[in-house]
Amino acid sequence: YIIFVFINDLSSASLRSTKNEYNISKPFSDMIRFAMAGDFSMAKRINDLLVEAYSYMYEENNPAGVKAFMFEQEIIQNELRLPLVPVSEGLQKKIHSFVERF
Repeated sequence: YIIFVFINDLSSASLRSTKNEYNISKPFSDMIRFAMAGDFSMAKRINDLLVEAYSYMYEENNPAGVKAFMFEQEIIQNELRLPLVPVSEGLQKKIHSFVERF
């Protein structure tokens, strides 16, 4: 899982992850918690890290993009039933690259 390491206070955080332990849902949940607590600055910092992922999730179709992210995080198999189709190979590569960097 992506782990948030808080240094001194909640206003300064850094991300780190270990191989094959990617999970974008944790920072997304943290972003919501910060916003609900009124810390919009920290919520925006996390959101800014995820903007690229948002565009990939919905670039071709929903829910295939979301499922592609879940596949890259080893949460599900990338198997869809018709009428759903998987994302294109090019988009899958973009998603893979994002998850690897994240």
